[in-house]
Amino acid sequence: MKFRDFITELYEGKLSETDYLYMLDGHTAIPAPDVLTWARWFENQANRQLFLDKVGEAMISTVFLGVSVTDPPVLFETLVIGGKFDHHRQGYLTWDEAAAGHAAVVEQIKGKGH
Repeated sequence: MKFRDFITELYEGKLSETDYLYMLDGHTAIPAPDVLTWARWFENQANRQLFLDKVGEAMISTVFLGVSVTDPPVLFETLVIGGKFDHHRQGYLTWDEAAAGHAAVVEQIKGKGH
């Protein structure tokens, strides 16, 4: 679903305000029970920051996004800031995919990946 379609359906009452909000229960993404609970959970960065590495000039960050308008929901993302791979982004569906993807990006930046 495109973000514009999401906003339209939300405005028209076809969606609940929590239909696209998620939290983590351990390593598993679960739907948020309500907006206030989600917002309180989401404001704590420790809940969202999964992995953070620095390799040379590059900072590699993998986070839980907490919001997705795609089906299936892409809720995890690795972002590289700085260095040769600056602005490289990769999305994932699960914690395990995010962990493996983060490690692969770190190895690629170190020059050990393919």
